[in-house]
Amino acid sequence: MLIMLVVRRQPLAWRFALRVAMVLVGVYLITELNFIPLWWMQYDSSRAEPIFLLGQLLRAVLTALLSEGLVWFLFLLVAERLSQAQLLGGVRFAYLGSPRIWLTNSAVQAILAGIGVAGLHLAYLCLFYQVSFRFGAWTPLDVPFTNGVVTPLPFVEPLFYGALPAIQEEIFYRGIALYLLWRVLRQFWLAALWSSALWAFLHRGYPTEPFYMRGLELLPVGLLFCWIARRYGILASISAHYTYNALLTAVVYLQMDAPYLRFSALISALGVTLLLLPALWVARRHRQRPSLETVELPAGAAAPAPMVQEQAVAPYRLLRPADWIVLAVVLGVMMISTLVYQPDQPDERRKLQVNRQEAIQSGCRVACCKGTSLRGG
Repeated sequence: MLIMLVVRRQPLAWRFALRVAMVLVGVYLITELNFIPLWWMQYDSSRAEPIFLLGQLLRAVLTALLSEGLVWFLFLLVAERLSQAQLLGGVRFAYLGSPRIWLTNSAVQAILAGIGVAGLHLAYLCLFYQVSFRFGAWTPLDVPFTNGVVTPLPFVEPLFYGALPAIQEEIFYRGIALYLLWRVLRQFWLAALWSSALWAFLHRGYPTEPFYMRGLELLPVGLLFCWIARRYGILASISAHYTYNALLTAVVYLQMDAPYLRFSALISALGVTLLLLPALWVARRHRQRPSLETVELPAGAAAPAPMVQEQAVAPYRLLRPADWIVLAVVLGVMMISTLVYQPDQPDERRKLQVNRQEAIQSGCRVACCKGTSLRGG
């Protein structure tokens, strides 16, 4: 799709995509550097320490630039281009790349709406599992984020688990997927249902019983995110997603005795409220906030010029009902195969039964290979 847009010489909001991608890269790198003390858990003592640290640092930088930077730079270009057809909340995605957007009423309303929806999401989560537990469902409700306590800046962990999933998932599911389905299905709420179902049921990495509980839990949340995105813009759903994820991650810190951990985690979890400070300062000084019309779009995001009708190289044929059936069957088989196929259980592969004498002999062989003396052992 990007190639098609470039070939047709359509304007791409490259500066907007670059700025948001750099935010993702920055958050990822800060988190990786903050977790340097935990890198030593993977240290192989047969390697030199400088070589190990250099390898870990190189891995972090390359992952940040390629996986978080380049890939999402391209996704952001596509999402912004698609958003021009039907503006969510009357706000183009490209406005998020302009610093002046944070001074406007639109941004304030979107952030406040997102915080409110995050609160509703937390209340709904408690109610959902209180009811589902009575019908035999199960899931561990504790949040196992504890490694961040030993890092220099523990509050970076809620920032990481809040910012990256919020920006990436909202851009992809409430941006690209929603718009593409909207074009095909011609109805917003039908497209919202399918994109929300896709988002919800792909959250299968959580231990739940039955396995589809997580999808059922998140499906109404996805529809709610689609509604606030349509009403207030994509910034509202990003704010709601960030606040919810960051608060869940910060719970373990908020229960600790150290005031520093509790206060810093709370600030990080409610980080979107800090984005309101520029608007409050402008409103206090000038008694009013600028409107969205006064915000200048970043370079490359100007309104597209009218397209010139080109001679079709080949006639375009709409998909027939038979084509849709074949496509549905293929997708169904793929989804069923992921549920039916069960690879070897890792716990079974790791079982190694030895007696005491065999264990001693194995330890002696390893010690001899390493040149370690066993005297006095």
